[in-house]
Amino acid sequence: MQRTLASLKREYETESRKTISDSSWYYRFTPELVEFLHQCVIHGMEELAKEPGRKLSKKLETFQDVVIQDSTIVRFHSSLADKFPAARSRTVAAGIKVGVMISAVANGPRTVALYSEKTAEIKTLKIGPWIKDRILLVDLGFYKTQMFARVEENGGYFV
Repeated sequence: MQRTLASLKREYETESRKTISDSSWYYRFTPELVEFLHQCVIHGMEELAKEPGRKLSKKLETFQDVVIQDSTIVRFHSSLADKFPAARSRTVAAGIKVGVMISAVANGPRTVALYSEKTAEIKTLKIGPWIKDRILLVDLGFYKTQMFARVEENGGYFV
C-alpha cells in the first residue's frame, strides 16, 4: 500500500520505467479524479462488507453483525486553522473529526467520514434500516434517548 502521492509516483516510475515531472504528476489529480478515487474507495469498502470474513460466536449468531462507531480528532498544522478550526484549543489550532464505523463480521471499516471538529459525536451517526438485526456499540458521546429509540424502531440493538 502506498502512503503518499510521492511514493505512489516513485512506484509508477519504477513499474513503467518512465520518469514524470512532479508538476505533471500532481496536476493529474483533478477534482474529478479525486472524486472518482473517493468513490472507488467507498465501493471497495462496501464490497468488503458484503463478504463477511468472520462468523459471530454462538451467543451472537442470531445477529447479522456487531458494529462499533467512534470518532477521533486529528490535529493539523496551525496554518490550516482558517479552513479546519479546532474546537477545544487555547491557541490557534486546526483539526478534523474522523468518524469510523467498524464491522466485526467484515473485520474492517463499514464507513469512514470526516467532520468539522466542532461536530457533536451523535451527529456523526445516522441510524436507518441498515441497523436491522445488528448490535451497535457506542460510547457515552452518542448517548441520546432519541438515538436509542431509532435503533429499536429499525429492528436493531445497542450496547
